[in-house]
Amino acid sequence: MLMYHLSKREIRAGSQLTRGVYGERIRRDDFVQAAYASYLKEEIFEDIRQRYYPDAPSRFKAVFLFTDLTTAKAFWANQDHYQSYIYSVRLAEDAQPFVAEMELLRTDGLPYPDILERAHAYWQQKQQPESMSLEAICTGTVLVEELILPPSSIL
Repeated sequence: MLMYHLSKREIRAGSQLTRGVYGERIRRDDFVQAAYASYLKEEIFEDIRQRYYPDAPSRFKAVFLFTDLTTAKAFWANQDHYQSYIYSVRLAEDAQPFVAEMELLRTDGLPYPDILERAHAYWQQKQQPESMSLEAICTGTVLVEELILPPSSIL
């Protein structure tokens, strides 16, 4: 299955993506201090996953992908400000993508009950009709196929 991955670093074709990089980074002390709200949200989502959806993959142990190039490019522009590499990747047979609505991760300023509701909706894989903000998380083997777009040299 062909999907897309964004990375801040160059990756050779044929390389296997490392699972859990995001999980390690977000739990580092410097990240917790700099982005406590993001850290707390991720811990809440992980707690809900462990309690109610234990068969779903952990965001802390996964690789993050996009199911289509259009969504990958939108994230590249809006979140990474054109400063990442976009790669096409291929999922091995052991890799089952868990597709969820990224919009549900926007929790800044929300009351705790609303964050819990969003966490449940995320793990239930509820999606907006014709959503342009779907992500796929995967804990199986994901191999880089080729570089699609490098970081922008304009910015």
